[in-house]
Amino acid sequence: MKQDFLDQLESSLKKRQVVDSDIEDVLNDYNGMYDDAIDRGLSDEETLNLLGNPDDVVKELLDTLRVRDFREVRRKNNKLVALAPFLSIIAFMLLGFIGGMWHPGWLVFLFIPIAGVLGNVNKKEKFVAISPFISLIVFIFLGVAYQAWHPGWLMFMLVPIAGVLFGAKKKDRLLGVLPFLALIACILFGTYMVNAWAWSWLFFMLIPFFGALYRGTALDRFLLAPSILIAVGFYLFMYLQYDMLTYGLIGFALPLIIAVILGRVNIVVKFNKSFKNVANLMILIVCLAAFLIVGFTVPNAWGWAWMILLLIPITSVLIQKRRVRLTAIMPFVSVIIFFSLGYFLDLWYISWLAFLLIPMMGILENDPPVKIKHKKNKD
Repeated sequence: MKQDFLDQLESSLKKRQVVDSDIEDVLNDYNGMYDDAIDRGLSDEETLNLLGNPDDVVKELLDTLRVRDFREVRRKNNKLVALAPFLSIIAFMLLGFIGGMWHPGWLVFLFIPIAGVLGNVNKKEKFVAISPFISLIVFIFLGVAYQAWHPGWLMFMLVPIAGVLFGAKKKDRLLGVLPFLALIACILFGTYMVNAWAWSWLFFMLIPFFGALYRGTALDRFLLAPSILIAVGFYLFMYLQYDMLTYGLIGFALPLIIAVILGRVNIVVKFNKSFKNVANLMILIVCLAAFLIVGFTVPNAWGWAWMILLLIPITSVLIQKRRVRLTAIMPFVSVIIFFSLGYFLDLWYISWLAFLLIPMMGILENDPPVKIKHKKNKD
């Protein structure tokens, strides 16, 4: 509870642009005051009531604290932003004429938006704002220097990871970044290790495992989390020892059963004879069957067969909507195009352009507002 109080106090001080040294002094003072109150026998609740609300504390202290003067900082930052285009042109010409690096020397022009971000975005949000540019620079470098367009595209995972790390609460950060870290690990192991696609997907099991450990109840920690490890171990044992993937999947029935018993998974079956619901059910069954059949019968198909499952949300949108907007299905279509071009034709260096279809379709389907003419009342 003390740490939560100090975190709120620090956040309130930063919102009011108090200088770092004064923030450190205030935190040290209240940390000592909190410990003194506990030593005197007060409980955490009594200590918090004694110290008061963090926002109220800052309001009382604000007259004695130094606040940053951003006018001078902004002047310096504006100069950097203004100089950025000229510096970029000079660097680009030098790289091109002297080093023959017209490509990827053009990346120096990214310094212009980066300078704008650094000069006008709050300190905490700066890394989040420049993460797309960092990702693009590293991606192009890996592709040009090492022809590692795949899996170099994984650098773009830095964007959502940065958003989670700098935007989410501390207790939510690990679970927030786990899906992206699991994807990175799955792709890297699947790409560089022989026959690893059959088991690299197991990295995604880290999500429910840590979810049970950090966000679950005591029963989740002592029953559900170990059952996930047992299921993963059984799958790996059946695959590595006997090359029997199908039987290895049976092990995941254990955490599923435990999750149902603990109420973490609720199975509700409702059957509606409407055409849409029947069609969705049939598509779900067909896609799952196709995914499993292709995965088990076609050699090395696990690396791309998962795209079959994307047909489920695509067809669901097409069936449910009376007026189909392609913007709704374009993210799934873009993923299919991106991965197909990269995986089958080794065109990773340009296949990422498929994701530009998403904003393009959004622009094309953005209906202009309808002007409603009001009739004047005639007296």
